[in-house]
Amino acid sequence: MKKVLCIILAVSSILFTTCCEISDVDRPIKSSRKEFLQSKAPSESGYIYYSTGNNIVRIKSGDENEEDFTDFFADYLFTVGEWVYYYDYRNDGATYTEPILHRRKEDGSLDEAVIDTPVKSVSYHDGYIYYMPGEKFTYGLYRANPDGSQPVQISDESLNRYYFEDDCLYLLNSSSDIIRMDYEGGSRKLIIGGEKYSAVGISDVFFDQSYIYYIGDLLGNWFNNRYIFRTDKDGQHEKQLTELSVDNFILSGRYIYFIGGKTSISDQFLYKMPVSGGEPKKISHRKLPDYDSFMGCDGEDIYIKFVDVLSGRNDGFESATFYKIKCDR
Repeated sequence: MKKVLCIILAVSSILFTTCCEISDVDRPIKSSRKEFLQSKAPSESGYIYYSTGNNIVRIKSGDENEEDFTDFFADYLFTVGEWVYYYDYRNDGATYTEPILHRRKEDGSLDEAVIDTPVKSVSYHDGYIYYMPGEKFTYGLYRANPDGSQPVQISDESLNRYYFEDDCLYLLNSSSDIIRMDYEGGSRKLIIGGEKYSAVGISDVFFDQSYIYYIGDLLGNWFNNRYIFRTDKDGQHEKQLTELSVDNFILSGRYIYFIGGKTSISDQFLYKMPVSGGEPKKISHRKLPDYDSFMGCDGEDIYIKFVDVLSGRNDGFESATFYKIKCDR
């Protein structure tokens, strides 16, 4: 009798654990803006700032009540000391399509433009701000002091993204080349040539200690040929890691989590596999929405956000569906 009872309890425990894992993945969560990591960042004063999709608000660590930081549409970027840097859209549509970079003191005593021309892809690293020009037919990557002074162009090519890694800059240009260079723009080296990829090219680039991971759209049917690849940081020993077509993925320690299926836009499920590749494990049993998706990780949880691509930017959170799972590192 005791043996039977032990077996029943053991099976029940397995089923309970499995059901918990599946329900976490398969059941959307009712998420607040504070829970979604890509919308928030802490400051030295103890506030957490995040964009609501309409303005910037903040909340004191350990508090429950948020307060408005701006009363106009703005996207949060980063904090440096007592300054909050953000995209200001108040002149949007006048003469340009990209916003102006502003910064505002946390006490609200001063608000000023940092770069007086449109910018995109702004970030802060090691005492400098980096940005790409936002006006049409302007290209390159610039570096400037935190107040916007002494801007220096360190690349003049058309770029999609740039990454800070191993005391180097990695550039993903519009030809889907990945190029490595130093912070002054020297010592350039082509790591991955984009000529073998389709017009969609390379996306979702991640790094770990030894490798670069990315999605490559191979030539042919774009929706059926999006795979995760891995190469070392000199561009050698490239390996295709997935057979399923991938919408997007995220790197979390020893594992890759990705949304994939027979095509990259339909019949999608969430999968997990080791960073070295191998047979992926399906960890969602319910098909995920055929919407534009985004994945983020805060070290403990993975957030997946699906947004109806037909919705306007100002109601992005209200029209989004969220999923959250514990990441296994």
